Parts: sequence; C-alpha cells; structure tokens
Amino acid sequence: MLVLSLAVTVALGGGTLIGRYALPASTEQAKSGQTPPSDAPSGERAREHGPKTISKGVPSGFTRDREGAASAAMIAVQLLPAVAHGHADPEVVQSTWIASTADQATRRVFSEARTSSADDRTSKAPADFAVKDFTGDQAVVELWVSSVGIGPSLGGRGIIRAQRWSTVTYRLVWEAATWKVATVTTVDGPQLGTDDAAPAPERKQVVFYSFFLTVE
Repeated sequence: MLVLSLAVTVALGGGTLIGRYALPASTEQAKSGQTPPSDAPSGERAREHGPKTISKGVPSGFTRDREGAASAAMIAVQLLPAVAHGHADPEVVQSTWIASTADQATRRVFSEARTSSADDRTSKAPADFAVKDFTGDQAVVELWVSSVGIGPSLGGRGIIRAQRWSTVTYRLVWEAATWKVATVTTVDGPQLGTDDAAPAPERKQVVFYSFFLTVE
C-alpha cells in the first residue's frame, strides 16, 4: 500500500474537505480511456470502514455500521461520473451496488454506461454528510454534493465551466455482506454562501481512496 501521509485540502467553491491520500499500490498505470487496475488495500493501512476491494475501478465492501454506510454513500455519488468517464466498469457497478429491492429509477441511474467525451465531463464530490437513520439492516445518508461540469461552448468557442450544489439522499440496505443502493433522490441546494444549513454535523475526517473520497 502506497500511503502519502501529507494533509490535503480540497476546495469545493468555498467549502473544504480535509483528508490525506491513501492509494493502493500498483505496478500498472491505467492508460487513458481504460479502467484502472484492480487493487485492494490490505493490512493496517486499509480503510477501517471500507471499501475493502476494487474490481475494475469499482470499490465495494463496507462495514455494517454508520461509518461504513456513510463511506458507501460517499462513493456511490462519485461512481456515476467514474463510469461516464470510463474509470469504472458499469457491469461491476450493477452487480455490486444495486440492491435487489431497488426501485426502477435507481436501477436506471446505476445502469448507465460510459457516455462522456474528453471535452464534455462532469465530476461530483461530497462536501458534507449526515447519517439520518441507521438500523443495521438499512441506512439513510444525506450528502451535500458539488457538481462541476466542463464542456465546449456553443460553436466550439472555448470551454464552459459550471458548478452546482445539491443534496443527494441514499437509502442503503445491507445485502450480500455490504451496503447497496435501494433508492436515491436529489434536490437542488443548499447553495454555497446562503443561510441554509448544509446537511451534516458529522465532521468526521475524510480521505482520498484510489480517486474516491470516503470516510476515515
């Protein structure tokens, strides 16, 4: 396991996340347009609450506690852009992340294939989170998410960048020894700089895990 123990701050507009890099060791480098090699953390440096493995760019395997559910939700919100950009295999996402009780809307969202081009891309990063409900068999996790879109302008004159804040709520169920997504809903805001409260008072340290942000 390659670990860089330097503190890092990720700026999302005016919001920040403090964490440190924790990257699985690998002798391979993913080529452009290909999914990264499958690597799994091991030993004492592995993430305590998951994920435990990566298969074709898709992390999975979380602990059956509040932190494990929060980690799963944080990675879930980042999975769709990863699939769209060709960094995560959509078939692995379908087999490891969709609950057997998932509604049709959720199944459609998590069944999307790679769609974006090099000039049209979107990234999503959770800036804050709250575990709203937890029973051990299911969890409701609310995330405050920054979405940054980058694409060509009309007529191909330069590049347009736009940021949007939203609140994404996942209902997760414990199934096949991990958390899977049963439902997902998204609403706009709260916008940065307004009087509306962000979703979460959890304030746990977060880390980067092989290109994914998760809970320590």
